[in-house]
Amino acid sequence: MLEATFRTTLDGRTRTRVEGPADAPLQAGPTLFGHILRHWDALVAGETREIRFVVLERRRAFRFGVRLVESPAGTTAFEMTPASPLVALGVPRGRIVFDQDRRVVRYEGLVPPLEGVGGRLRRLDASVTYEHTAGPYR
Repeated sequence: MLEATFRTTLDGRTRTRVEGPADAPLQAGPTLFGHILRHWDALVAGETREIRFVVLERRRAFRFGVRLVESPAGTTAFEMTPASPLVALGVPRGRIVFDQDRRVVRYEGLVPPLEGVGGRLRRLDASVTYEHTAGPYR
């Protein structure tokens, strides 16, 4: 287990935060999709996998549980739920949906772009639909 170092630079000011070693893997953005694919069989069998999801603007990772949830026919969906009840008060659950070929088709939850509301930037809770137009990368 390795420690994680988060470093951001904004307007010439660099800030760093170090988190000690932890038993759950770090995931950031699309790496979450690959993590789910690597643990597909265990998740589909009903296991919950714990992750630490990176939020770079806060220079830290938050613990989430990833588990299988009900979904429409022809899809398989997983939900990402904050492990801390306090975090859950301010962070919505995420949902990742795959098609029958295990390709991600939708992500629902917080996304990196911010939304302009009343002259201020706020977190954006969105639904992102992926359209596969090319063959597999690997």
